[in-house]
Amino acid sequence: MLLFRECKENTCNKNYRLLIRCFIFYLLIGICALAAHGRVPEAASLDVAQAADLGRLRHYQVLEDKTCEQQFDETRHSAHWTTVTGQASNFGFTGACWWIRFNLDNSGQQALPVTIDLGTPLQDYVDWHVLDRTDGRLLTSVRSGDRRDFNFRYQKSLTLSLPLTMAAGQRLAVYARLASFDGFQEPLNLAVQTSDAFSLEKSREHLLTGMYFGCLLAFCIYSVFLFISTKEKIHIIYAVFLMLLIINTCVYYGVSTEFIHPKQPDFNNPLLPFSFALCMFFFFVFAKIYLKMSEQPPNILMEIYHIITIILLLISPLAFLLGHAAGHAANAVLVLFNIGILLILTIRLCLDKNTHAIFLLVAFLPLGTSLSLKLLSLDNLFSSQHLFERNFYLAESTIFSVVALSFSIAHAMKTMRREMELARSRELESTIALQDNELKLLHLSRVTLAGELCGAIAHELSQPLTAILSNAQATEFMLRNRHLNESAQLAITRDIIDQAKLAATVITKIRRLLYPGKRVTGSIPVNDVLASARQFLQHDLRLKNIRLSEYGDHALSISGDLVQIQQVMINLLSNAIEAVKDQPDERKCVYLSVRRYLGKYALFTVSDTGVGLPPEHHEKIFDAFYTTKEGGMGLGLNICKKIIVAHYGEIWARASYPFGSIIEFTIPTDE
Repeated sequence: MLLFRECKENTCNKNYRLLIRCFIFYLLIGICALAAHGRVPEAASLDVAQAADLGRLRHYQVLEDKTCEQQFDETRHSAHWTTVTGQASNFGFTGACWWIRFNLDNSGQQALPVTIDLGTPLQDYVDWHVLDRTDGRLLTSVRSGDRRDFNFRYQKSLTLSLPLTMAAGQRLAVYARLASFDGFQEPLNLAVQTSDAFSLEKSREHLLTGMYFGCLLAFCIYSVFLFISTKEKIHIIYAVFLMLLIINTCVYYGVSTEFIHPKQPDFNNPLLPFSFALCMFFFFVFAKIYLKMSEQPPNILMEIYHIITIILLLISPLAFLLGHAAGHAANAVLVLFNIGILLILTIRLCLDKNTHAIFLLVAFLPLGTSLSLKLLSLDNLFSSQHLFERNFYLAESTIFSVVALSFSIAHAMKTMRREMELARSRELESTIALQDNELKLLHLSRVTLAGELCGAIAHELSQPLTAILSNAQATEFMLRNRHLNESAQLAITRDIIDQAKLAATVITKIRRLLYPGKRVTGSIPVNDVLASARQFLQHDLRLKNIRLSEYGDHALSISGDLVQIQQVMINLLSNAIEAVKDQPDERKCVYLSVRRYLGKYALFTVSDTGVGLPPEHHEKIFDAFYTTKEGGMGLGLNICKKIIVAHYGEIWARASYPFGSIIEFTIPTDE
């Protein structure tokens, strides 16, 4: 019993001692945790004397200041610093201010100039603070940023940078306060380099940027020349897109309005979303024209695409009114939606084997992809360290797309030129066929006219033939009765020859009127035209007791085809004769005059004293198949007008007072 009691007491004592040890152990852990929580975390150090450590800053600390009211001393001793490893800073849309800090050491034996680069020219406000970690002294404070005076840039650098000279063995702490004017923080690509390496890298970037802008400008000028030569609006739209792309890229890479008004930097920030909205508007319009969307069956995607394109144009001034952040947010949403819709529409057309769609897809895919990733990363919806570190990937994809689109436009131009040549060839064939048909129509009209004048033609031929017959009978009588009279027979023979020549002249004129040949232009005396028309119509005039009065300058000469001008004159005089044939004898008058007109034309006027035409018919009588004559075809005056127009003249009708009608036409003189 006593032994059991002693064992029980020993066991209780051991348990008490174990509980006390556990309590002390956990107490020590809690104290350590509290101490660790209260201690300010140390930032990682970068040794600038070690070349392998320089470049992109992989280790640093960030602190969020939600009120944007923390002072530097308060921030230094804050326990809320967060360590970032291997990632670029991308705060996106936020109303808070952010602090970044890191340590720099120089373990070398000599002073070393270094440059700290933020990797962006667009951060609104950047305040640098540099401390000596050995004694805690504040060495320098620099206020910079895109919203401040542009003269803060100490080097010829487009991005925000801070140059430092570190003495041998010096240990520095670098703090940067990042603030936004309107709630948008630019992604940062922090880098620490020696000043020589920094200058070399920036010189290379300047060279690449210059080549990039030169390439864009060359294609822009090329498109302008294409527009001047072809008058195709797609080329000027493409040129405007390229010019806006140049402006937008210049601002994005830091070449902006600081060179024009360095004391007023606020204009620079809204210029970026403004130019971006206009740039994408013209690109979407270009894509619409290039893909010939207006010729495609309408659908809901096309309607949405058109609406978003118009909205982009309308909201472009929003950046100047509401700020860079609002403009960028609106642009990003609309552009991403339209890029997606354009991609769907292009793929659908590619499936239909549309050559333009295939070219556009190949050219646009790299730019559309890189631009979409860029917009998503700016909105902090997507993050890629590679994209942040390669800030020129957007320019590279843009150059590829611009070159590819230019080649696709050249291919489209070649295709269009081939189609135009084919259409021109068809048009030429149609024109030749039309001219042949017109010649046939003119010939048919002359045949019809000859048929209408068959009485006058028979009368013209009957006179010489009758004279030839009479002379031949007289010669036969003299030979039969042996009344040989040499002088009389010679006179009879000469008269036979003259009458035969007269008949041959009439036949030649008729043959020339009926010959279906092409127009032969030459100098024609006006008197020959009038005499020829008078000869064909004199029988009709005599038969119907109609007076033909001629006056004017008959010594004029005109340039044209004698047969066709003769056809016009005969047709107009025949119509005038037809208009007065049923009038009383005192009104059976036709007037024909010729005079010089406007210096280089001959004006022919044919007037009659018939019933005339109403004023509303003066234009219609020259239309095909329009006639006021019973049984007429309505082609006579229409053919006359075609002949006059082909001779670079004009023809018109007007009323003759107190009664009758007047038809006038002009023919160029041969002077």
